Amino acid sequence: MEKQENKGYQITDSIQVGNTAFVIGHSEKLPYPYVVWKKTEAQGYNYGHYKNHHQEAVEDLCRRALKELKVQRNKEMWKMRKEQSENE
Repeated sequence: MEKQENKGYQITDSIQVGNTAFVIGHSEKLPYPYVVWKKTEAQGYNYGHYKNHHQEAVEDLCRRALKELKVQRNKEMWKMRKEQSENE
């Protein structure tokens, strides 16, 4: 991953789910050393969850990515069912 930075935080980890990414930022200088953001092309970095410990950030990153994966899977399943019912 190429070096990225946002609001003084160095991006250290990222999970991509479709067009959405969840990233961990780290800074030794800011009050909360870790943050987990949701990142999209249209909105950039948003919805920061600020953490004191790396393990908390990793858990939040995984939880948010899994939730987004389920949302996208449900949308895809709904779309497939709609297409099937239209073809009947």
